[in-house]
Amino acid sequence: TLAKELVGAIANVIMDRFDNEADIVNCHSPTLIIHGRQDELIPVRHASVLYEKCPAEAKCLEIIEGVDHNAFHALDHIIRPVSTFLQKIGADRLPP
Repeated sequence: TLAKELVGAIANVIMDRFDNEADIVNCHSPTLIIHGRQDELIPVRHASVLYEKCPAEAKCLEIIEGVDHNAFHALDHIIRPVSTFLQKIGADRLPP
């Protein structure tokens, strides 16, 4: 788990509140994972693992170059990828 990677064996006494790897296998909804390449808090490989384990037919992994865990540009790094993903899956149009 991420906790073990960050703190070693002491992680065995820490409950993993967010067991994303175990949870993602139950996600069949369209899934977009956005992760900063320079994220030093959550390693980028964790996003790749989640993407690989996700059984959703419509899924996308966006690794954003030059972005860390907190420093991102909302329009370029969040809104545009979300908009593109919604268009890709045909969910960009609201019913009349």
